[in-house]
Amino acid sequence: MMKFPALRNRLGTSGLIVFWFLFVPVLLPAQPRVAIMSIDTLWYPEVLVNLDITCGGEKRFDVQRSHLTLYENGSEVSTLTFYCPPPDEKCCLSVALVIDGSGSIHGPILDSIKAAAEMFVSGLDGDCDYASVIVFRGYVHTIVPWTNDVQRLLNGIKGIYASGPGALYDGVGRGIEELLNKEGWECQAVVVISDNGFDNASTKYTLQSCIESARANKIRIFPIQVAEGGKGNDAAFTALARGTGGKTYMGISMSNLRKIFDDLRGLMRRHFDYCAISYWPECPDGTRRNVAVAVGDPEAYCGGEAQADLTYTTAFRKDQLEAIVLETVDTRVATTDTARLIVRIPWRYDSLTIEANSIDVVYDLQCMEFLGVDFLGTALEKCSMTVELDSLGAHLVFDTTVTVTAPSILGRFLFKPIGNTSARCNVEFAFAGLRTPCRYFQETGATVEIVPVMGTRALEVPVFQVDAFPNPFGPDAWSGRDAIRVRIIASREFRAVVNLYDARGNRVKTLARGIFPPGKHLLHLGGSGLDNGVYFIVVETGNLRKAVPVVFMK
Repeated sequence: MMKFPALRNRLGTSGLIVFWFLFVPVLLPAQPRVAIMSIDTLWYPEVLVNLDITCGGEKRFDVQRSHLTLYENGSEVSTLTFYCPPPDEKCCLSVALVIDGSGSIHGPILDSIKAAAEMFVSGLDGDCDYASVIVFRGYVHTIVPWTNDVQRLLNGIKGIYASGPGALYDGVGRGIEELLNKEGWECQAVVVISDNGFDNASTKYTLQSCIESARANKIRIFPIQVAEGGKGNDAAFTALARGTGGKTYMGISMSNLRKIFDDLRGLMRRHFDYCAISYWPECPDGTRRNVAVAVGDPEAYCGGEAQADLTYTTAFRKDQLEAIVLETVDTRVATTDTARLIVRIPWRYDSLTIEANSIDVVYDLQCMEFLGVDFLGTALEKCSMTVELDSLGAHLVFDTTVTVTAPSILGRFLFKPIGNTSARCNVEFAFAGLRTPCRYFQETGATVEIVPVMGTRALEVPVFQVDAFPNPFGPDAWSGRDAIRVRIIASREFRAVVNLYDARGNRVKTLARGIFPPGKHLLHLGGSGLDNGVYFIVVETGNLRKAVPVVFMK
């Protein structure tokens, strides 16, 4: 203590300040933190923003509506509701266990399903957690109605047996009905267990009606497929989960089934662990929107401020939007010319912000060949694009957002007539992949009239088209893929050989040889053994040869 005055004299005032911060603890005020955990749009027209809010690192549920502000695309949202679950309140479960009892479930598979279901039920608290057990075969049977009696649920599961066909969708629908009869539960879900996910006996419900009913009532569906190796109706299970905010478990082994059931309890209650903002945005136009949340008030909450943001894609409802009908003009060309179909944005739209994801061009492949799109000086001039051809036409893929000042040309679509005969070729444009605020682009079409050139020998209709993608390919290419797909679309049966040549004209390998029936054919070319450089994939049939240049990068 006696040394301090001497030290003070040597350090001076500034030295004392440094000494104070180095050796004397300083208590800083707690600071808030906010994180947007998810944005749920399944319950349109309501959008739910789930927030994790802490103060000084401690999770808080005492945040008030006055402590936060919500912005969408930079504009404040004034009409909203805010809710934080009481920290001492438990979210009671309400679960419909829907179990496949068809003949394909038997022996060890059925025993494992029953054991896992018994484990799940045994984890219910016997008080506020409720469940029902439903079995579907050629019919649906609620073997244990909604109850919190754990022993009754266990007894019902033990008595399940397998026989007959499977009415999967009727079973899921019955599970939804069970939950709707007992309204008021926050943490409610349908858990459906099957070995394959196929339905061959439902009479009341369909896949779509199950999704719509669950979504309308905020019921999540968790499908579990217990077939080893994932052999089943993946599409149906994925649609049930994705369409309702649930989760799909595919090809689950018997040894993992118990763990899945244990995880499900946490998943059902997870959203109840967060505060939530709900609001009703305008214009369900399918566009991407940025949501930002600011939390804090220096005098009222946690002594500071914090903010977070996240981008989501809003729902798309055409019946609530204004339609934009893009203008096209029919054209007339000779068989030796190139047809240019111009698609124009109407003059009455002063400016549009367009999210360009894709355009589908459907045309008769026997009538015209798609050459590409001329975007020079058009609305999409700065967009990068890839083209995928299929049996219906061309699929144009973009990944950009542009601002268009009308009147403006969207693009010039180029076609080459096939043959030397008169024809009327119809072209349909689908713009579902173009999004703009509060409007949508309506499908439109045009007609190309083809006039033969007199005195010209009739031209043979090309028997095939060929392309390759991704291009370039290889580990160092933009796609990162070490293989390329060669697509051949045949208008009629033909015999051909498909070879790969290097830039010097040396044949590297033969990809295919034989007869190609009408339709689409895919060949795969791996990069193993190839050096960097340009190669040519050549399809040869009789006197006709078509070559596609490709680039390999490694």
